[in-house]
Amino acid sequence: MSDLVRQAVTILFARGFIRIAQFVAFLLLARFMTPAEFGWFGIVTTAMTLAAMLGSLGLRQSFTYEIGQKRMTPGEAVGTTLVLWPVLTLFSAAVIYLLYGDQIPGLSSLQTGGLIVLGVAATMFVMLIQGVYLGRGDINAFSFSETLPRIALMIFAAGLALTASVTLFTALWAHVGGFVLAVPVALWLALRGAGKPLPRLDRLGGMLGYGLIFAFNLFVITLCSRISMFVIENYWGAEAAGQFFAAVRVNEIFLQAATALGMVLFSNAARQEPGVSVLGRNARIACWIFWFFLALAILVAFAAPQLLTIILGGNYAPAGTALQILAFGLAPAAAGKVIYPTLAGQGKPFFGTPVIIFSLLINLGLAFALVPTLGVHGGAWALVVGQYVLLAGYMVSCRRLENIPFRTFLVPRIYDLKQSVRIMRSKIPNVLRRTNN
Repeated sequence: MSDLVRQAVTILFARGFIRIAQFVAFLLLARFMTPAEFGWFGIVTTAMTLAAMLGSLGLRQSFTYEIGQKRMTPGEAVGTTLVLWPVLTLFSAAVIYLLYGDQIPGLSSLQTGGLIVLGVAATMFVMLIQGVYLGRGDINAFSFSETLPRIALMIFAAGLALTASVTLFTALWAHVGGFVLAVPVALWLALRGAGKPLPRLDRLGGMLGYGLIFAFNLFVITLCSRISMFVIENYWGAEAAGQFFAAVRVNEIFLQAATALGMVLFSNAARQEPGVSVLGRNARIACWIFWFFLALAILVAFAAPQLLTIILGGNYAPAGTALQILAFGLAPAAAGKVIYPTLAGQGKPFFGTPVIIFSLLINLGLAFALVPTLGVHGGAWALVVGQYVLLAGYMVSCRRLENIPFRTFLVPRIYDLKQSVRIMRSKIPNVLRRTNN
């Protein structure tokens, strides 16, 4: 477990300032845009992310698994990416354009089309090429490819704020520009020591069989966190959607640590020998994460309304109450981000699919039931309930598939805490020393 914790500590501490950069970019854009503009920003950027996620056909996870199991070289994964990426981009971007091509206020159809194509293309490329990093266990390259677009967005947002140029149009270009900037860097990182980038289309059938279900699962999981925003926009308009998006973005910043840890676990699991299970170990990690985030939720809920009003202004007052509600979904969401990647990393992408779909249906049903009367707050309650349903379903699935007792997910083991603290004490000074240098 020590190697796993060392990787996690490297990401959580050495890259901690990146989370601050992400938060700063969010604050600048939300502060200088109206809630309605921020709502459209959330809708469009979410749609592009979802399109890239589903349109990539789960090839990031497939590359990770294929490289980890020595069935494909990193160079072959890069070559396959370069061949398939343009085609996948065109299909994915076309769907988003059909939905929003002529609906975004202040943007022409041509402007919207350019934003969508470039945004989906760049986001998808970074997603695909990350499979090379994860497959060979290069967590530093993965972390850098994750953080570069966020740093770029913060810099662009600061420039727009200083020149009083923050609009929906410029904010969307700042988001897209960050990912476009990351594309050549991500490719360079993937090609280092990877060999010739020769495509392996003969492996495509097997990879799609593994990756498609993973892509679908991740698409549905991501949609769960955003489906209320689309329902709110339908009933209450873009301004209310902006209130929800502001609350959910702050909530998700707290989840970044769990997401990073989940990807570390995925990479670790993918490189295990076949038949070696790591679920029991990671279930104990999920247990600790659950209780940590539950404690954090109390602090967030207590300070949320005042904090958001001070930082974003009175226009976002309803988002403060929504954030209070969303905070209590932090614990199950964080634990779930650890559990699911573990099974998928061992070649079991179907794990949890029925539960994930059921959670989305619960979320969507509650959103349609609560949003018409409760507005933003109803959407927040729908999301929180859906997160607990998802975690409970994961626990039941783990019990059935791997005979993991429920208490493993619910009762923390002091031994795990002591071991982690010991390793962190030896690792943190070195990480901080490298960061300062």
